[in-house]
Amino acid sequence: RMISQATTGLDIYPHSRLALNAEFNYFNVNQGLDRQTIQELYTKGRTLEGRFSATWTILPQYLKLVENYYYDNIEVLPGDLRNNQRLDAGLEMIFDNIGLQFNPGYYFIKSFGGRLNGARVLIHEQFNDLFYAELSVDYTTYKKITNDNDDAVSLYGWSGYEIVKGLVLSGGFEYNKNNLFDRDVRGSFRLDYLFDHKS
Repeated sequence: RMISQATTGLDIYPHSRLALNAEFNYFNVNQGLDRQTIQELYTKGRTLEGRFSATWTILPQYLKLVENYYYDNIEVLPGDLRNNQRLDAGLEMIFDNIGLQFNPGYYFIKSFGGRLNGARVLIHEQFNDLFYAELSVDYTTYKKITNDNDDAVSLYGWSGYEIVKGLVLSGGFEYNKNNLFDRDVRGSFRLDYLFDHKS
């Protein structure tokens, strides 16, 4: 018998304007199982993960700075350990009086496969109780150990309207440009109904 998964974490609030969080995960491939797991597609051994985050309240109810650091150590092959790191930071700007939320951010990833830098912006507008819209832009530049270096752009827009209580009609589009897609444009619509909706 062996431990195949373990998780722990804690939250600390050293100040009314600061929240700290730490989470740790352990995964291991159980060779005794008859069916292959998703983890076995990427590794033949154990994986250790850690996440540390800090949320700084700069202006209560208006502005927060959120920072996250991720680290994992993967046993790709028996005895072959690889490290990966990710750092991201972003602002949460909320203007409840006009229903606007604005989130710019930056992220950096370094792994045994390469490294990337990226920036993103999310804008969400809640026009009223029934109608909302959001727009997201993401730009990434990356360098791989295979010399497959490039940049990528992703643009996403979505809007929804609650027709009757619990029934929401929404639709939007997605645009992607990277080394796999010179131009990828998609559109979709969705109809959601919340059965346990309470007025």
